[in-house]
Amino acid sequence: MRKFYLAVAMAAAATPVCATDLAKSSDGYTYFNKPGAQVAVHDADVRDCKVKAGRLYQPDTSAPVYAPGLAGAIGVAIAKAIAQAVANAKARPVNVENCMVVKGWRVVALDPVAGEAASKLEATAKLARMTPLIGAAEPEGTVVRVFANDAASNQTAGMFSPARNTIKAALSVEAMGDPPESDKPVKEKAAPAPKLAKSARPPAPLKADQLGEIPANSALIVVNVQGTGAFSVTFEREGPDAKTPAWADGRPGSFLAAQPVKATATAGGAQGTTLVFAVPPGRWKIDHLSAGLFTVSLCLGAPSFEVAAGDVVYAGSFDPASATNNIGPEMTLEPYRAVFPALSGLGEKMRPASYVNGSTGQCQGAYMYALETVGRPFAEGYALGSKAQPAPTASAVAAPAPDAAIPASTPAAPAAPAATPTSAPAAAAPAASAPAAS
Repeated sequence: MRKFYLAVAMAAAATPVCATDLAKSSDGYTYFNKPGAQVAVHDADVRDCKVKAGRLYQPDTSAPVYAPGLAGAIGVAIAKAIAQAVANAKARPVNVENCMVVKGWRVVALDPVAGEAASKLEATAKLARMTPLIGAAEPEGTVVRVFANDAASNQTAGMFSPARNTIKAALSVEAMGDPPESDKPVKEKAAPAPKLAKSARPPAPLKADQLGEIPANSALIVVNVQGTGAFSVTFEREGPDAKTPAWADGRPGSFLAAQPVKATATAGGAQGTTLVFAVPPGRWKIDHLSAGLFTVSLCLGAPSFEVAAGDVVYAGSFDPASATNNIGPEMTLEPYRAVFPALSGLGEKMRPASYVNGSTGQCQGAYMYALETVGRPFAEGYALGSKAQPAPTASAVAAPAPDAAIPASTPAAPAAPAATPTSAPAAAAPAASAPAAS
């Protein structure tokens, strides 16, 4: 078994940096490295990531179990609680690694022999071993992971699956000497949220007979979703500050864009479903991506865009099976103008969303990461994702080019529950994908 593990670790160390499975820690004996960084910075970042990871949870994927009687029901409940705790514990190192990578840290795998030796050191000796490696310009070992805009890659199918972890924690995390309970979620007393008004519930997509005009004091956001009915994209409106949800003003604060279950059985359904939502003006962001029971929160950096009353904005096409290996948003909008009645003029009025990368917020769901739209600017002050990387990697997924600073957006408060969508008439999909709008 030991020889097998070492062989696996050696193979991992030889693997080039590329888009990574967001549901799995890097293989081998790893540590976090950022050239020039101090150990105190490393430790502060790890602890911040632990707090965020402690708020996330793995969904229950087990089959229903029926047991007769009260004793049987209690036994099943206990077993499920234990299984849930194990699943969440397994996911925490995964999410800490995801978080650290977005913060600009590289994951480095030591030579298997050196790594095994380091893992057996006592706390003081392990700290002494890791200290010079954490900030080294040329780290010992092989860089196996850097931020590569992984959430955009549809080859990262593993991000919608249960967490898979090969080690308890990175060596540099173990060297911190934090007590085991520091990895457990911190119970926080939630501030009382305002009551969700009926008028603030997430909107359903407009029906065909509602597509001829823009409701008063509203904008229209158009989204195309392709693939299976299990994939969805949730958009969220940002509130006035970090503690106040947007829907506190009595208007919707989120909406869910999903491929209806029966969409592939309808005319044009195989090319996706085009959905139109009437929403309040404000800054909207791609808050999270979901497939089945699993959600990837984009709380560490999400693309966002402004809409004003009377706007018609195309937020892009999202396809987890895209031939271009990019979930989206793909911004070719011409084929989707036809979703509106010809005489309404709304199709001609529709413009692409002016995405700005780097909107942050509260982390929820199974995993956390950042998503960046290629070629778009970043929010002022945002220093994560590709803005935090010490050096580019040739095999990494393309990251947005720097641009003029844009005012930073306010972190979003918890969104209201999303509505189940109904579909508007499906527009024809483009024959080939094109680059994102600039």
